[in-house]
Amino acid sequence: MISKFIINTIHFLKTSLPFLGTGVILMLFAVLVRIISGPLTKMSFRSTQKMQKVQPLIKEIQEKYKSEPKKMQQRIMQTYKEHKANPLSGCLLMFLQWPIMIPPFIIFRSTIELRGESFLWVPDLAQPDYLIMLPFKIPIIGFGNETGIGLLPILMGVTLFLTMKQTSANLEGQ
Repeated sequence: MISKFIINTIHFLKTSLPFLGTGVILMLFAVLVRIISGPLTKMSFRSTQKMQKVQPLIKEIQEKYKSEPKKMQQRIMQTYKEHKANPLSGCLLMFLQWPIMIPPFIIFRSTIELRGESFLWVPDLAQPDYLIMLPFKIPIIGFGNETGIGLLPILMGVTLFLTMKQTSANLEGQ
């Protein structure tokens, strides 16, 4: 169901914006996914920040009530409630994003519509953009019998790092 939605969205974008190439359409799709998942990411980050602020209080309670586990648990739960912090909310919100984030990786690797489509330096969007071929195979990561290091995953990692750094700076300033 999610896969069909993704493919239909890409087809809709391609027919609505025929003057854009497939690579630009995929980037536009990535922006749409980011807009959809952005609020969940922000909520998860805020929840993590709340948990970091409560952590010293929790350690204090653990030290004070280490011989009384039941009372310690009650105090910890009371502290979470007072500070409106939920230990599971950060993970749960990230888990909710999986159905949005994982299917594109599977679809883009197997969809026939990307075969032969080029973008910037990548001659075929259906194939990996290896910069360096490795002389050995890495289980799960390899594409067929090949294993290599691609530029697009490196760029994605750098972009993700910079985005996380900027997001954390923005949220700390609020």
